[in-house]
Amino acid sequence: MEEIEAHEQSAHASKLRVGGWPDVLYQNRNSKNYNQIINPHHLYLFFDAQLNDKWRAYTDIEFEHVPSLEGGGGGEGEIKIERVYIEHNQTDLLNTRVGKFNTPLGLWTVEHWTINVLSVQKPIHEDNKYVPLFQVGLKGFGHWISPSRGQWAPEIQYAIWMSTGNDISGTDNPSDNKFAYGANTSVTFPEKLKLGLTGYAQSNPAATGRQEKTLLPYAELYITEELTLLGEDFHQSRDMGSTDI
Repeated sequence: MEEIEAHEQSAHASKLRVGGWPDVLYQNRNSKNYNQIINPHHLYLFFDAQLNDKWRAYTDIEFEHVPSLEGGGGGEGEIKIERVYIEHNQTDLLNTRVGKFNTPLGLWTVEHWTINVLSVQKPIHEDNKYVPLFQVGLKGFGHWISPSRGQWAPEIQYAIWMSTGNDISGTDNPSDNKFAYGANTSVTFPEKLKLGLTGYAQSNPAATGRQEKTLLPYAELYITEELTLLGEDFHQSRDMGSTDI
């Protein structure tokens, strides 16, 4: 839904929106050798500028562990540019985005911030960094909503992209000059069911140029207003004798 909401906002948003959110980690144990930890885990700030009817610029900045108070002492932190891109909204069916953006992978990765997700734990593929969280490159995306007003009127979304995509954050490591490619599509029957499939291929220089091909089908089933079931099935094939996942 991120792509649809971004496009709908582009028609009537103000010139500039600024916002953000924090999350804080607190740990304490009944142990003499364990110090209490109060850690402002993340602080996010975003800037969303609607340049005109067609063009939009966006960036969000992450302050991680800044400042950190561990047992009364100071801690180190870092500042990251999580996303930064410029977007052209042509029609509902065709839009483009250039810069650093979330990888359109399945259900969880595109909304991986703690305030947005429903799960209490990250998926295995995120914890093990099987696919980059972000891509640096070019993305095309769009959606189509059925003119029918029936209960099963479908809504189709898609995204295709080409990027450097060979490390977990999309910008930290030097590129091996090989592009990554991906596509994501889904069909949603509002308040009933969502089915989707993501495909992604990259060269991984951290693994001596190993070729990795990922396929991730996913589903979201709306049972009641209070109960929704979500699932992802991650598959990754690897060459150079590496074990597939």
